[in-house]
Amino acid sequence: MSAVHFSYNSLQSHSTFMNGKGRTQVMEVKIKNGKGHKKVTLKNAKGKTLATKAIDLNDEEIGRIMNKEFIPGLFRPCLDHCNGSIRPSRRLTRRASRSQRR
Repeated sequence: MSAVHFSYNSLQSHSTFMNGKGRTQVMEVKIKNGKGHKKVTLKNAKGKTLATKAIDLNDEEIGRIMNKEFIPGLFRPCLDHCNGSIRPSRRLTRRASRSQRR
């Protein structure tokens, strides 16, 4: 099967809850006509999108997906960007700065 006529869609969702707060990671891979991208979306418990990052798949990753191989760390660059872009709550940062002043 050539990469030109290959079509693939995958959507995975993982939910975690800590201290009464929930967060959902949605990981998505789409390939159509030999081109594709991987995307990670972080959502809070209410479903509001906190961060999204999409990166194009390279030829090696598309080939391995076509051969039905597992790719460890496929979403790592997307997750690193999403986790770094979420700003901590202002209340916690203000408390920390007040304790440093004293």
